[in-house]
Amino acid sequence: MHRPPAALPCKLAPDLHRTIRKFTDPTHKMLPPAAPVNERTSDSPKQANAHRAVHWITLLLLLAFGIALRLANLSRKPFWSDECFSVEIAWLDWRNFLHVMWWREANMSLYYVLLSAWLHFGHNEFFIRSLSVLMAVATLPAIYWVARMLYDRRVALITCVLFAFNAYSVRYAQEARSYSLFLLLATLSSGFLIAWVRQPSRRTQIGYILASILAVYAHFYALLLVAAQWVVFRWLGSPGSRTREANRDGYAQLHRAWITIGLAVLPLLVFVAKTGAGPIRWVPRPGLTMSWSSSSTWQAAITERSQEFIRLPVSPPLRHCGSNCWHAIRVGRLGGASSCYCGSCSQFC
Repeated sequence: MHRPPAALPCKLAPDLHRTIRKFTDPTHKMLPPAAPVNERTSDSPKQANAHRAVHWITLLLLLAFGIALRLANLSRKPFWSDECFSVEIAWLDWRNFLHVMWWREANMSLYYVLLSAWLHFGHNEFFIRSLSVLMAVATLPAIYWVARMLYDRRVALITCVLFAFNAYSVRYAQEARSYSLFLLLATLSSGFLIAWVRQPSRRTQIGYILASILAVYAHFYALLLVAAQWVVFRWLGSPGSRTREANRDGYAQLHRAWITIGLAVLPLLVFVAKTGAGPIRWVPRPGLTMSWSSSSTWQAAITERSQEFIRLPVSPPLRHCGSNCWHAIRVGRLGGASSCYCGSCSQFC
């Protein structure tokens, strides 16, 4: 009889342990009731193959629809200031690039490196934003993989439907920023962690460590994801008598993985400690008054955003500023300048 691996299940409370074991135990599956022998026909394998073919065809159609939605009107909106900043950083030489990363903006550094290589093949708005589209589309099979590990193919397909037509995913896939890359790597980090817990192996361990490190370099918010994973496996545990030694060994492996991730992202932690809230100082501090006044405007803002996504209009100031920024970047690069200044948004881009 095959025994489920006991290397990584953590020391969880009984109820929570049973719930998580349902998703992490590869031998725990909901089997249909056995059919009588006389009811089995020779068409069963054909029907299974037909259902499997329909399933994969549906998944491919979802992938095609997801690509089409994210490529639609991709170059209709001009670059805004943050996208201008991404392109200008990606155009810097390595010396100035490292200087900016250390002293000004280390967040999204992985995306800037990828965008720098991407710019060797094209420079127009459509091509630059297509890098984010590629990462958003790659997230679709990653989400399918995670959902299938946790549940089954049916739930995984429903998850892909929800993601393929998600308005926020489409919107941020059409920006020359790191949000799509961050979502892809965060999904892979969670997927490799689940796979590692279910079936410990060197491949899933390395995959989890690499995906988590790259996710942090794609966006600082990935630190919150790793912290949440640590909290789940560290503080929601309780010692078990039967698997105490196995749980201790499993948590030791996770602990070593988190130490490796921490050492790898140490330069970013030093940058955060050095700069503090400087890069995000423009964000107002939330308070009770602000929360109360904002609650009445969120619905209107979301509705306006949804309509803006459908119509894809651009207000005159934003259109003017974005066009000027992009024009200034092009002129600055042709003139050999290392940076450019946009008079409309009053900042270097």
